[in-house]
Amino acid sequence: MARTAAKTTAPAVKRENKRYLRGIILIAVVFCCFGLLALGCWQFKKLLFEHNDHFLLRRVVIDSPGWWGKTEDSRNRLLSKLQLNVKEDNLFSYQLPKLRQLLCSIPSIESAQVERILPDTLKLTISERIPRAFLGNSQSNLVLDFSGMVMSKDECVEINPRMPVIFGHPTEGVTPGTRLPQLQPVLEVISEALMNFGDFRIVAIRISQTDAIQLKLFYKDSRLYNVLMPPGNANYYLNMLQSAIEEALRTNNRKPNANLTYDGGVVFTDDPIGI
Repeated sequence: MARTAAKTTAPAVKRENKRYLRGIILIAVVFCCFGLLALGCWQFKKLLFEHNDHFLLRRVVIDSPGWWGKTEDSRNRLLSKLQLNVKEDNLFSYQLPKLRQLLCSIPSIESAQVERILPDTLKLTISERIPRAFLGNSQSNLVLDFSGMVMSKDECVEINPRMPVIFGHPTEGVTPGTRLPQLQPVLEVISEALMNFGDFRIVAIRISQTDAIQLKLFYKDSRLYNVLMPPGNANYYLNMLQSAIEEALRTNNRKPNANLTYDGGVVFTDDPIGI
């Protein structure tokens, strides 16, 4: 009986094994077909787009209200930084997210968009940072925007030669692309003065060793003051300073130094406040 059962079971096992083998072969064939189809689609895409001379890059449109693209020099610099080869590369050989990333890595560019315009054009839409202060001296090649981003003055929008100079921060090792958040207190003062206090023109500014802010400014472009003020809450202290200067002018107080670090108001003195 045992031998008869074994003889009956053996063919069934062989049939089952053959069924599994056929299933595996079928799955392998299906995967191969999908692989060949994917390869064919990829080759077809390259043939249709990337190797198609109809989509050769012939134009790069730079849409920026600032410096980039306004001169032949700035245009060539940008094409070089992005490694764009006009009349050589295919429009579809470029990865748009990578181009956008490269654009945004340029210190003077705040944001950017890149798009293809068929059949042969790349359009770069750029928003540029605005320089607000020199770093170190008025002849420095390094300028900053309100976020503390350091830029080269040779690669940004037209510089206002009357911008404030930020003193007191070492410039050694500082290069375009560096961000200096430690200068935010003085940049806040510059921003507030520019946006909300048009009668002030800051000439120079620094953070002193006591963390107070020292600044030299003109009031109504006629009276020069040296000012010492606490960091933070720039709107409050500039408003206090403006009111105190107006009162000093009414009372013919010509003392040129204003100290806002005392409780209770502004003290005008003849004692020098260095910067």
